[in-house]
Amino acid sequence: MALRPTMQFQQLNRAFQTDPRRVLGQALMQQGASSAPVQSPLQGLGRLSSALVGAYLQRKASDRLAEQETAARDAITAALPANVNPAIAGLVQTQPDAVSNALTQAAFARNSELVTQPLEGAPGAVVIGTQTTGPLGDQSFTPSSVYTPQTPRKPDVITFQNPGNAADQVSLLTNDPEFTSKAQDLLNKNYVRRQGSAPTVSIDQTGEETIVVESAKSGIKRLDEDMDKFEANIELLNRLDVARDLLADGMETGPIQNLLMPFRKIGVDLNLLSEDTADQLTNQEVFSAISNYLIPRMRAKGSGATSDAEGAAFARATITMDKNPRSNQMILAGMRQLAIRQNTLIREKEKWFYGQGKGTFKGFGDWADENVPPAFQRIESDEQLTNAIQQGTISVGDAFYDAKNRRYEILTEEMLRDG
Repeated sequence: MALRPTMQFQQLNRAFQTDPRRVLGQALMQQGASSAPVQSPLQGLGRLSSALVGAYLQRKASDRLAEQETAARDAITAALPANVNPAIAGLVQTQPDAVSNALTQAAFARNSELVTQPLEGAPGAVVIGTQTTGPLGDQSFTPSSVYTPQTPRKPDVITFQNPGNAADQVSLLTNDPEFTSKAQDLLNKNYVRRQGSAPTVSIDQTGEETIVVESAKSGIKRLDEDMDKFEANIELLNRLDVARDLLADGMETGPIQNLLMPFRKIGVDLNLLSEDTADQLTNQEVFSAISNYLIPRMRAKGSGATSDAEGAAFARATITMDKNPRSNQMILAGMRQLAIRQNTLIREKEKWFYGQGKGTFKGFGDWADENVPPAFQRIESDEQLTNAIQQGTISVGDAFYDAKNRRYEILTEEMLRDG
């Protein structure tokens, strides 16, 4: 007996609704079920044939859906771990989509674990942090604190001196198990504890290590602050990339476009505009939403609320619907390149701290000036531009300063073809 589809898979259901066999079968069934008067026996036979063929096609489409559902359930069951809860395994039959979504989320989830790394320059001290592993094997380490083991107290040295011979001295370590008996023996021999500038010497050299640890703590705090900036830049770059794609696809901006947007919204609600115009409006609304997201974030963190005047000034400094496309492209490219360079510096600073810097940032500034390219490159000639493109330091959509023509330019596909 053939299985019947359960209609429990949303993606398979959508494909079933557009299955040509099901669509054609439904149409033929409607023809066969027509209640219009029959003009001839052949017409009646034709309706019957349409109904039978339609039923056959729909049945084949349903059988195909049932097979796909069975295959999907088998795939979900095979993906379940051996120690899965039996209740979860039972849900494969009743809630397969929920189990499939849970497996997908688990497969692409980033796994975090608490790990430690040795801190160079401070023997025994470790950096405690979270190591995150992505689904593709990429790893990142976020430091949170420094643990320094308690340094055992160094033993004191007590020196005893023969009163009759100043050169006759005996030094004892206070942690010597026989210290008491040895000291008493010397005292019995009329030795005295040496008096003067330094009767007791403490063997304690933890000062340098303390400085290293405190410096590392300060450095980790700075790295934590930089990581907040890094994540904020990632969020910013995601939105800037969307805005860049919209502009690259020909979305129009400018004072007139900004003025027409409210009227176009009304036109869309009344179904008076074409589909292309409605799509253009949707893109413009997305662009405006990105602009509204950027404006308040231009204020320095912790500097208080943004006034209306400051908000207007920030709006003039970022992408907005009332600017022309080229201005928006130039501003957008600048914001992207500054954020990318800042994130590059943050990554390199972390590498320096745990590597060459040995828990400090000493020398990083000079190294960065020599090895991290500026956000905007200065191009003196066509040859220099070609070399920058080949080296990957400039790509399509990036802004650079054209020293020859004394203006900022954006690298486009047309410039690559013409070059």
